[in-house]
Amino acid sequence: MKILPWLTNTEEVIGTADELGKDCKKLDKLYDHCWQIAGHELIHENDNGCIYLCENAEGIIMPDPDSNAIGVYLKFITKRHKYPTSMIAVKIGYLPKNSVFKDITRPTVVRLRCSDTHYDLLGRHFEVKVVIAPRKLSSEEYYKHAVEEDLS
Repeated sequence: MKILPWLTNTEEVIGTADELGKDCKKLDKLYDHCWQIAGHELIHENDNGCIYLCENAEGIIMPDPDSNAIGVYLKFITKRHKYPTSMIAVKIGYLPKNSVFKDITRPTVVRLRCSDTHYDLLGRHFEVKVVIAPRKLSSEEYYKHAVEEDLS
């Protein structure tokens, strides 16, 4: 069987502090109302605080008609039945002007990597990255990294 290595790059999402508010108040309100990020959550504690990582979170990127930027929306889910839907998308920032996605014209589903860091002394920092395949590799170059693996 031919196996390809999993090669990814990431692209930083900007403006999260503006969208989520000081110390991520908007995020806290979502959590308080039983909304959670749709993805696999891991928790790491260290000497300076605690980091909540959310791998494989789902998101949508789409052009924002008001700002001519590409908005980034994070998918949240809930199991409570008091809401008319169990899934929502919340704007969490924008892609940089030089993004590889700068020319999209329609909403596009993407994979996101989120980290919500709670520092003991410095407060809180929410960071999001869009996970992308390496854009500079052609398919032929990618296949050069393939290996044959006997799985019998």
